[in-house]
Amino acid sequence: MSPAGDLQRTLAKANIFIPLGIGAGSLIGGLLPMLTSDLTESVSWMNRYSVNLLLMVAMVLIQMGLTITLVRETTLKEGVEAFYKGSKRFPRYYPMP
Repeated sequence: MSPAGDLQRTLAKANIFIPLGIGAGSLIGGLLPMLTSDLTESVSWMNRYSVNLLLMVAMVLIQMGLTITLVRETTLKEGVEAFYKGSKRFPRYYPMP
């Protein structure tokens, strides 16, 4: 997002998906133990909620992979002097109230 962009509008759009995600996760998390109870009873190390945990681990791994792949950050390689120079200029651009 650009510095001149409308942050409030963007956050409002993002906040639509948070309750939808919580609701979908609640429904899926409640249905999975019921739907996979036959499978989990036949495996000795699993209980009723193991599928929920395995799905969560898989989703976290997918999220990490997508983050590593899609998020590109640029790093400044100007050195320590540029950092100090920028720190000295900071009060001029962002005055304290």
